[in-house]
Amino acid sequence: MRILLASIALSSLAAAPPIDLPEGFTAELVAAPPLVVHPITAAVGERGQLFVGDAAGKNLNKADLEKELPNRVVLLTDADGDGVYENATVFADKMTFPEGGAWLDGSLYVASPPGIWKLTDTDGDGVADQRKMIASGFDYTGNAADVHGPFLHPNGRLYWCHGRKAHTATQSDGTVVHTGAASGIWSCRPDGLDLRWHAFASGDNPVEIDFTPEGEIVGTMNLFYSHPRGDTIVHWLRGGVYPREDQLKVIEGLPRTLDVMPVVHNFRHVAVSGCTFYRSGALDADWRGNMFVAHFNTRRVTRLEVARDGATYKVAEREFFTLREADAHLTDVLEDRDGSLLVVDTGGWFRIGCPSSLTAKPDVPGGIYRIRRTAGPVKVEPWGAATAKVWALARKADGDSIRELCALLGGKDLSVARAAGNALASLANPAATDPLIAALSHKDAGVQLAAANALGSLPQLEDKSARAFMQRLEGPLEPAVEHQTMYALLRGSEESSRLLLTALSSADKPTLQRRALRLLDQAQDSPIDFAHVLPLLASADPALAHAAATCVARRQGWMPAAAEYFSGWITAGKASVDRLATIETAVQPWLGNPTVRGLVSLLLSDADLAHRRTAWRIIATSAPAPAAPEWIGKLQSALARSAPGDQALVIDAIAHARSPQLSVVLTEFAAVVAHPLALRLKALRAAINPRDVLDADSFAFALDVLSNNPSAAQRLEAARILAATRLDREQQLKLAPAFIALGPLELRELLPILRKSKEPEIGAAFAHALSNAASLGSLQESEIRSAMSNFPPDIFEIVSPALRAVAAEDVARHRKLETLPALVNAKGNATEGRKIFESGKGVCMTCHRVGDVGNFVGPNLSEIGKIRSARDLLESILFPSATIAHDYEAHSIETADGRSLIGVVRRNLPESMVLVDPSGQEQTLPRGQIVAMQMLPTSLMPTGLDRTLTEPELLDLVAYLASRK
Repeated sequence: MRILLASIALSSLAAAPPIDLPEGFTAELVAAPPLVVHPITAAVGERGQLFVGDAAGKNLNKADLEKELPNRVVLLTDADGDGVYENATVFADKMTFPEGGAWLDGSLYVASPPGIWKLTDTDGDGVADQRKMIASGFDYTGNAADVHGPFLHPNGRLYWCHGRKAHTATQSDGTVVHTGAASGIWSCRPDGLDLRWHAFASGDNPVEIDFTPEGEIVGTMNLFYSHPRGDTIVHWLRGGVYPREDQLKVIEGLPRTLDVMPVVHNFRHVAVSGCTFYRSGALDADWRGNMFVAHFNTRRVTRLEVARDGATYKVAEREFFTLREADAHLTDVLEDRDGSLLVVDTGGWFRIGCPSSLTAKPDVPGGIYRIRRTAGPVKVEPWGAATAKVWALARKADGDSIRELCALLGGKDLSVARAAGNALASLANPAATDPLIAALSHKDAGVQLAAANALGSLPQLEDKSARAFMQRLEGPLEPAVEHQTMYALLRGSEESSRLLLTALSSADKPTLQRRALRLLDQAQDSPIDFAHVLPLLASADPALAHAAATCVARRQGWMPAAAEYFSGWITAGKASVDRLATIETAVQPWLGNPTVRGLVSLLLSDADLAHRRTAWRIIATSAPAPAAPEWIGKLQSALARSAPGDQALVIDAIAHARSPQLSVVLTEFAAVVAHPLALRLKALRAAINPRDVLDADSFAFALDVLSNNPSAAQRLEAARILAATRLDREQQLKLAPAFIALGPLELRELLPILRKSKEPEIGAAFAHALSNAASLGSLQESEIRSAMSNFPPDIFEIVSPALRAVAAEDVARHRKLETLPALVNAKGNATEGRKIFESGKGVCMTCHRVGDVGNFVGPNLSEIGKIRSARDLLESILFPSATIAHDYEAHSIETADGRSLIGVVRRNLPESMVLVDPSGQEQTLPRGQIVAMQMLPTSLMPTGLDRTLTEPELLDLVAYLASRK
């Protein structure tokens, strides 16, 4: 039955809230109630059509969703072509949770748990009269971390995302393809057959993906990282398994080629949602190939300038769209046929999947906005036009097309060559084998990646392909290419298995040995045994020895032989520092094994301090387990007699070696005022029981350190003590005022305490303190909303004005970042900028050096203009902690004599560390005197440097630095 929702005029649309956009652009509300109520995602259909997943505004779990089927897909139409939708019909009702859509050959494909639906309107009345689930078995709970999509790849396949909710992936003919618990990316043919997993992850929620003209898959993912939270852009490689360290259980048994897979960008805690590559260039020709990303929590759409970075990508983030409505939540962004952008706001209803939404507000509706260029669209060739012919050939898929694609692999246009490789991957035709083998050695890493993908996609891995892959594994490879090469070999032909086993004995090729071992380690019915791995444990190549130790660590059954072998090293005096590290890696997961416990006892009893340290580290990094009786006295003696620098490690070991006697020892140690304060705090944290209310003396001690100690490391340790235990009502009220003066590290550490109470008075105390907190700007609004979710909504309103002020400052800085780069070229004077730098104004030379002027605390800027644009330099000044150069991270260090130092580690020596403080002075610190060390996530470069200079001075300074080439 056709249900006409509405036919309205533009004048009846609700007034849009204020929107921040760059100059030269306008935003218009083009769909609102009654056309849509709580739109979630949208998909462009035929000209003038928009399909919208529209929610009823109910927060329901899986059982209730399936009982009520409250949500729907709405078809909006724009009959007069003005960009505003006048009519709406219910295209499909009785849906669980429609999130996404792809229009293909007269049907709409929609992700709605537990699968992917094909919806077809056969009589043209705007209602789908045919409904078929073409892929199923994707579990869900109602919190929206479920199936999203699908998205149409240029090769004609449908791809979609699924959250970490478990799956029994079943294609349309009933065949179960895979069962597991990981999140990931999936695909199938439009008929629901040939269902495959593309990539898996242990992160929480891949939300959306899009495709480059070359056919590569890039998309948004929430909670890729957890401590601290990181929401990301991921380059999804075929066969990739993307780990999150606290959720490794869900990817057990999956093929792991690399420990770290390509992550393109970390937004931190923003709750990314929809994304789209911008193709037409109608808004701005320079934006072709940019990616627009919607942020659910921050009501923003950011524009990412995407650039090739070898085989993968890198991005620079730019501000674009902010909706100034407290209860708005942006869920999707997409490009319409005319090149305008559509932004979807679902309103205030969603609660169970968003802890930062303090309460469900179904009375706050959503809407859809259209962003246009004020001066009218720009007419340019769309992004990816050159590769269109590649995908046309791929869809044709005959012999001539395959030969032409093979020829394009060697062409001058690298984008076309890369696309040709990926197109051949989708065809999986053995006729392309020889050209693909040749392309493995292409000068461009992206073409290498595509060729490896294509060869690995063939029905069988031919012997010559296996040999070509093995040859590539001998030398340096970009990580993405290394993954795709190794994944191809994981499929395991007889020839590849033979070659891999042979490679293990190639002593002059440690890189090949390491990669071969990793592959054999994970192969089904792996032929390797301890005898194969044993000689590699003693390799002089640290990476190979580590790989061998990791292989051993995966097999508890090898522990008796490994412990006996390692004991031989120890008793013969052959356990070098590198070999001790190998022992630690190999046995650490199996501390409960009797032979491993015997090995640890041997190390604990050894006269060599390095051996005892290894034992302490093994105990400290293993899962907590009851201490062996012979360990107790040795650990107690070590705590009493070791140098302060070792006592920190011993405390960690005691904390993991469960023993009531040792817990008492820690408590007594923490009470001794003569001990270094950092160690007392560490011992106290290890001794407390998180289920018990913290005793009054310990609370007073920790609060005093938190409030009055000048050491950032000690304040952070005190914060961890308070966060790790229960606090009573009085203690919480005493703690709240301390939030005002906390640094950003301590504030983030303590914020979860707010979730431990529901009492309004306690919530109000923390809210008032946060309103005046010096470090409030270091937190996202969503983090504070989430922390306050147990309190009544009016508690958050106490801190809301302060958050708005912080957000306004942040917006002002971002706007400045958008406008100043052009002024550097127009008005900046490099000669005057040199005078500013060398005079010390702006304090740049305190840490940086140009030529013979300045210090070496931070990176040398003598040739910074070669690798950094004016915009990059301005971003470093306005947002100094946004990107910190590798090896220039700030560290906070505590010494046994009570000193608290902050600086950059210049050199790591076996028995000492050289630290450069902010004044440029070097200090050599004996390791035995270092009792605590913390890497800081903030830069030594202070914020607010731009305020020490006038705008003309800032432009001159940046012009000078940009000229240094």
